[in-house]
Amino acid sequence: MKKRVPKRNCAANSLGPRWNSHPISFPVLTYHDRTTVRFVILHHQLPTSNHWDVMLEMDSALITWSIPPQCPSGTSFTCPANRLSDHRKHYLDYEGEVSDNRGVVSRIDTGTYEQLSPEQFFLYGTNFSGKLTMNGNMMIFEHYRTENGT
Repeated sequence: MKKRVPKRNCAANSLGPRWNSHPISFPVLTYHDRTTVRFVILHHQLPTSNHWDVMLEMDSALITWSIPPQCPSGTSFTCPANRLSDHRKHYLDYEGEVSDNRGVVSRIDTGTYEQLSPEQFFLYGTNFSGKLTMNGNMMIFEHYRTENGT
């Protein structure tokens, strides 16, 4: 197993009250092989704004948060997170225009994850590998790098 070393912290700017979220409690996963549970982070570009959608596969849907695009990949960060309605699982593999003129999405990262507790997840992605914690309306990501530097 690869040794994981915490990387530096990089706080993102708050986008104000429009990013408020309702707290949510997550069920513990019931999958037999938890490494097959997938996540995706999409850059959602709209005509007047843009954000990232963080999506975790949970049963038949993707639990989803919107976060500011200033949260850099490959670093640790804390940022406001707005809980969105669950999304369809086809977004795990989709890039392109969103129906009804709702912008365009492009993939930032994808991979698998393991649920550590109801509010904590460990992501195993190309750009995002580390512990993701949901704390109210804040998302805390602790980036870990492996011995080979990724």
